[in-house]
Amino acid sequence: MHQCAACHSTVDDYDFLECCTCLRFYHGQCVGVSPTEFERLSSDTKMSWICPEFRSKKPHGDNSNTPVRLSTPTSSSHADYNVTSRRGKQERPNKRPQSLP
Repeated sequence: MHQCAACHSTVDDYDFLECCTCLRFYHGQCVGVSPTEFERLSSDTKMSWICPEFRSKKPHGDNSNTPVRLSTPTSSSHADYNVTSRRGKQERPNKRPQSLP
């Protein structure tokens, strides 16, 4: 018998999933798989199942198209290269209604 990595109780010989990455066992319901859904899973799906912990660690896709910011220039003439300047204070019009004389 094995122990469920989520609830730490004994895993029966049925209705369990084994993570193909970390090789730990989980009750189907502990990882959000209902008994009905578990019955519908193919044996290939069960054999290649990855637990939530390792699924979150897995890279989510190719990020090779992510733009890369140019490195900050080192010369002092470009010291304000990536600095956003604030506008000077601007006078705001008085929004209060003026009383009539």
